This record gives sequence, structure tokens and C-alpha cells, in this order.
Amino acid sequence: MYLGDIVRRLIHKMSLESNIFGPVSSKLSARFVLSTLLMAAMHEDDTPNLSEVAKILEKTLDINDGPLKVRKLVVKICDVVTRRAARLAAAGIVGILKEIGRDGTAGITSRRVKSGKSGK
Repeated sequence: MYLGDIVRRLIHKMSLESNIFGPVSSKLSARFVLSTLLMAAMHEDDTPNLSEVAKILEKTLDINDGPLKVRKLVVKICDVVTRRAARLAAAGIVGILKEIGRDGTAGITSRRVKSGKSGK
């Protein structure tokens, strides 16, 4: 599943359970209408009034005139989704590195090191 569609699904679920995004748009039900590229653009919007987020919500998802609070919520949703995706990707990479023995633990023993006079 694409990251943009995960964000769309979250917004759709939230709009069904509350009226924070106004009336439920039919575009929210359409799969893959929000691309990962658009989601990334919303996530990176650093304008004071989040105008890029407003434009994408209006053109792509038919969510019109969302207040700044709603646009900030959408940016937060994008942030949560991208962080989760990055963590999952990192976990996969670590798993592969462990499997091939290149995870950086070479030479590190799992036994405790004892110190003392006898060295045992």
C-alpha cells in the first residue's frame, strides 16, 4: 500500500467518525486518489497558513475551506505515517544485515566479561 493511500484512509476514517473535515467527500472513498508525492508535499509544507495542504485537500480530496487546525492535523497524520514507514523500513534493513552478518555486532560477544585476578 502506498503512503498517500494510508493517509487518505486515515482521513476517510476520521471523517466518517467525526465532522472535523466537513461532509464526507466521495473522493475520500476512491482508492489511490492521494499519491505519495502529494502526501510528501503536504508533509513538507512549511508556509505559515499551510496553503499547499489546503490546495491539495481541496483539489484532490474535495475537502474545502478547512481551518488551520485541520490542516495542522493533516500534516501530523502525514508525519505519523512517514515515521512509521521509516521505522518499518529500518527494521527490514536491520533484519537483512543481521542475516548476512553485517549488522555491526561482529566481534562482540554476548557473554559477560569477568574481571579479577585470575582472569576468569
